[in-house]
Amino acid sequence: MKKIYSCMLAMSMMALTANAADYYLIGGFNNWAEADASAKFEATEDGTYELKYNGTLTSGFKINDGTWTNDAANFGSTGASDVLTPGETFTLSVGGNSQNIMIAGGENITNPRLVFDPSAQTLLITGSAVAAEYTYQLWGNFDGGTAWTGLALAENKGVWTATNVEVADCNFGIRRDDKSSGSQIDWISSAGDADVTVGTAMTCKVEGVNFALAAGTYDFTFNPEALTLTVVEAGQGGGEEEDPDPVPGVTVYDLYGDIFTGSWDTKAMTYTDGKWVLENAEVLKGNFGIRELDEEGKQVEGGWFAATGDPQVVLGDAMGVGSVGVNNFAINNGTYTFTFDPEAMTLTVTGKEGEEVEDIISYAIHGDIFGDPLWSSEAMTESNGVWTLSATDCVAGSFGIKEMNQFGKQLDWYAAAGETEVKAGSKVICKVNGTNFTLTEDGDYIFKYNPETLELEVLENSADGVAGIETAEGEAVYYNLQGARVENPAAGVYVKVAGGKAVKVVVK
Repeated sequence: MKKIYSCMLAMSMMALTANAADYYLIGGFNNWAEADASAKFEATEDGTYELKYNGTLTSGFKINDGTWTNDAANFGSTGASDVLTPGETFTLSVGGNSQNIMIAGGENITNPRLVFDPSAQTLLITGSAVAAEYTYQLWGNFDGGTAWTGLALAENKGVWTATNVEVADCNFGIRRDDKSSGSQIDWISSAGDADVTVGTAMTCKVEGVNFALAAGTYDFTFNPEALTLTVVEAGQGGGEEEDPDPVPGVTVYDLYGDIFTGSWDTKAMTYTDGKWVLENAEVLKGNFGIRELDEEGKQVEGGWFAATGDPQVVLGDAMGVGSVGVNNFAINNGTYTFTFDPEAMTLTVTGKEGEEVEDIISYAIHGDIFGDPLWSSEAMTESNGVWTLSATDCVAGSFGIKEMNQFGKQLDWYAAAGETEVKAGSKVICKVNGTNFTLTEDGDYIFKYNPETLELEVLENSADGVAGIETAEGEAVYYNLQGARVENPAAGVYVKVAGGKAVKVVVK
């Protein structure tokens, strides 16, 4: 029976292979290469197709059969508002009118796994999401010929410009490119008439109508937040449309907190009808406030605003905002729209709270002992409840221990509860917000931290820990600097034991 089963399985796999179509992932991430072998899906027994892509997947991609000639094998999205969320099944649109697939939240996905079901017309993508950054350029036949070329735009405070550009009668659009890869994400063009109205802010959209412009010398200004393009005759003005109802003395408000990436950073708000708004922002659980900025983008004196009452955000409530005796707002993870009314001094948050995300804790040594005077971090690894870092070329300086969650957000800071001076052989007690440790001598060290006992041990990073291991004469065994045996050491620093003798070596 076993042989019969194996034969039947083999026949089944042969039939699957014979009937399976070829499907490929194609997009800006691989410069729209047709039938890219590295982006080919593999058929599985359940009728779906799987691709484990080694690289970064950016917004702006589709699935086809390696050509653009078969509309029945042209899988995309229904439009710009139809975005794919990693980890959630996405319903595909089929045919020549399907649009490029965009990833929700302005993210890229590294080393994604894709499961494609052509029968159900669905796609599921999992992988590590990272924030995407974009650049913009004009793309057209600016010399009036048939060849299209790019024209770089320079960014200043979120607005992208090119000045004193001489063109012939031409057509053009705007490319949005992924900053890290340079791949094209979107094609942005006119949402209305093709002919450029000089001096007027023209509304744009993804996959609109290509702009048409008469010969001349112009300044171009593209605002990706407002999705507008303004073209003026060179030297006739900045091109950015005037605020019809500006707020006197205020350039802009923004939100500032650890809710966007886990570290404290900012998201600009947009002025609309007397209020400042940040729409559909995906945030992490954390804290934030509101900053008032001057024309140079710097926070003005007294320009930090937070909660005058309970700092926990309540969706739909107009919460009091002030600058004296306040606490930073606290919010749970989710997707929200923030509306700040500077006249009423209220903040209203609407949207949908996400499922509770449990913190996954890790630790890192953070200080100037790694040679960066501005301080840097080195991650620790866990084994049996103890977190260890093997570090080489440390310099005398100060440090502490960061407790972080999976998003890189610092949860606590641990340092000395008493004695601050550490050197090889030290064992010291830590506490939250203690006094920073001082490493007294340059050298190679092993840091061992036990969060249960709040104890930090510092050892010399040497071969002594494995010197007593017995090995046959001539036999060479490698260990990492924590004393764990390594079968196939890659480039790095290891301990080599041969005939009972241990030496530290560098494997190149």
